[in-house]
Amino acid sequence: MRICAVAVVVQEGKLLVMHRRRGDREYAVLPGGGIEDGESVQDAVLRELHEETGLRGRVGDLLPVPIESGAPALYLTVQVDGTELEFGGPERERAD
Repeated sequence: MRICAVAVVVQEGKLLVMHRRRGDREYAVLPGGGIEDGESVQDAVLRELHEETGLRGRVGDLLPVPIESGAPALYLTVQVDGTELEFGGPERERAD
């Protein structure tokens, strides 16, 4: 089981979430995904953020979020450069 790196982006009091729609389900998630072999959590969170939103940024703090054994994830704050979003990567291919 891979550990996920999750980006927590807050800008001007707004939290960046991705709205997903699959079949009859609609839900929101934070940008993120699995850490690849040999990759640091910081590199993974920036890669996932860019792949899923087109944004680039700088990693901040690791947040004290409890780790769930069924879906382990590390949450890091990220300050982004710009606000132009571009939905891409595997997310675009899997989306309804």
